Amino acid sequence: MSYELIIFDCDGTLVNSHDMNHSIMADIANQYGDFSYTMKSVEEEYLGIDYNKFFKMVSAKENIDIPDAAAQQCVDMALKKIPTMMHEIDDVTEMLEMVSKHYPITVCSNANKEIVWESLKAIGVDHFFDEQKIVAGRAMATPKPAPDLFLLAAEKMGVAPEKCLVIEDSATGVQGGVAAGMQVWASLAASRDPKGQESALKEAGASRVFDRLIHISETLDH
Repeated sequence: MSYELIIFDCDGTLVNSHDMNHSIMADIANQYGDFSYTMKSVEEEYLGIDYNKFFKMVSAKENIDIPDAAAQQCVDMALKKIPTMMHEIDDVTEMLEMVSKHYPITVCSNANKEIVWESLKAIGVDHFFDEQKIVAGRAMATPKPAPDLFLLAAEKMGVAPEKCLVIEDSATGVQGGVAAGMQVWASLAASRDPKGQESALKEAGASRVFDRLIHISETLDH
């Protein structure tokens, strides 16, 4: 298969942000009720879910009303924490250098666009991407696992969906890429449970799963 565009997820794929994001989500959720959400419990149940959808799911589960402002609270807190708490995933810079020599690349994320861009800046890889063509947040009505964000990313880059390769780390993201008619590979580079996550990613439709980012670029290079 010859690809004309590589579309990367951000959180958990390029940046190691899950600990920060999931702890923020747990802390804010616990402010709205007598709950005991933790970083671990949020990661286990809501991996790949954006802030808005997370609070809607918590509202339904706990049978309470959580205001829309809760998602913005998460955004504000994340922007404060990114400079000191954002970490790169092993091999990410080397992988992007190799891939970007041969393919156009972009980012497609459920996360707020400002958070995505500040995260890429924090680990020093923002120069690989065109900020204006990144698709993130609720750029369209339905986030992943719907295909909308991926289709918009392909449109912005002027590439047909079937010529795109998606790199994801969550089942939610994999499902969205598959639904968009794109080839999807998955990364376990930031996973705490590689074996369990590999099964979930394959079940969601990932055609290949890699334990290190550098293996993705090496495979594309061949």
